[in-house]
Amino acid sequence: MPWLDSSTQRLPFQSNSSTSRDAAKKAEAFCGPQGANVLRWFIERGARGGTQREASEALGISRASICARCNALEKCGWLIKSVSERRDGCACYYVTEK
Repeated sequence: MPWLDSSTQRLPFQSNSSTSRDAAKKAEAFCGPQGANVLRWFIERGARGGTQREASEALGISRASICARCNALEKCGWLIKSVSERRDGCACYYVTEK
């Protein structure tokens, strides 16, 4: 599972690896707030929406982390990816009226 919905999911780790378990516990502390920051950024963008690249540059978060947060927010129904609009080759995301 490459994403975390902190309200219902736990980060995966190898059950027989204390290093993996420790890393998952440390990551758990920032995934929730990081997802909230990404959602807040998209909310502030309003009708303009945004791309993962734009969010990464604006928030100073790696593209891979932005991708994971967008996927989680999309699965939770907070973001929707446009099937037709692209900017600089990147899909545009918009906040849903949840």
